[in-house]
Amino acid sequence: MYGFGHPFLGYGPINLPLATGKVHTVISSMLRSSKLARVIETVGALTSDEGSGILGQIGAKAHTFPVTVRIDRYNDQKRVYNCRVAANRLLTPSVLRSVVSGAAFYLGDLPPDHTIEYKASVAIEGFEPIAFENVSAGTGLAEMLTEAAGSIALLMNNPYKSVTVESMDFDIRIFPQDITSHIWSADLSDSEVKPGEKIDIDVVVESVRAEKKKYQIELECPGIWTPESMS
Repeated sequence: MYGFGHPFLGYGPINLPLATGKVHTVISSMLRSSKLARVIETVGALTSDEGSGILGQIGAKAHTFPVTVRIDRYNDQKRVYNCRVAANRLLTPSVLRSVVSGAAFYLGDLPPDHTIEYKASVAIEGFEPIAFENVSAGTGLAEMLTEAAGSIALLMNNPYKSVTVESMDFDIRIFPQDITSHIWSADLSDSEVKPGEKIDIDVVVESVRAEKKKYQIELECPGIWTPESMS
C-alpha cells in the first residue's frame, strides 16, 4: 500500500498499525480543513515514512502493547477499559495520555473539589515491572498523566538500551473531595534532645474547607554512630 503526497512523521523506517477507515464528514475551514473519521479494521502495518509519502504492508503486524485502565469514579460504576497502544518513541506517550484521560472523563470533567488515587505498573521485556502510586488533589489528571507519559517517554527514549514495553496497567479512584492539607504548626515537647531519646511533636494540620486537626507524633532521634551499630 502506497500513500503519496506528504509524510506522516517523516523519519524513515516506522512500525505502526495500518487500518481502514471511514470519513463521516469534512469540517471546512479557511485556515485548515479537517476530516471527522473513525477506524474500521486493522489490516497491516506502516513500514516506511518518507518525505514524499508512506509505505505499508497488508497483513503485517505492528508492535503494540495492551493497556488496562480500571476506573472507580464517584458517580459511576467501576469500569475496565482494555485497549492496545502502538509502540512508538514519539507517539506512545501522547497516545497513552489520550487513553487514560478518555477513560477518566467518560462521564465528563471533574468537580472543583476532587482527589485522585492512582497506581500504575509498566511491564518491560527482560526486566522487573516498574510500579508507582500517588495521590493528587484539585489538579485534575495533570500529575498522573505527567508521571505515566513521562515514565514511558524516559523508557522508550533512554540513551542506554532499547526496551520493549509489554503492558501497562492503571488503577484509578476518583472521589469528590479535596484532601489537600498543610501543616499549620508543629510544637516540640523539648528543644534539647540527646541521641537515642524520643521526642513528642504536636502537629496541627489544616485541610481544605475543614477544621484544623491535631496529631501527636513520637519521634526517636538517631543514636551515636559506632562501627558496632552497623553490624
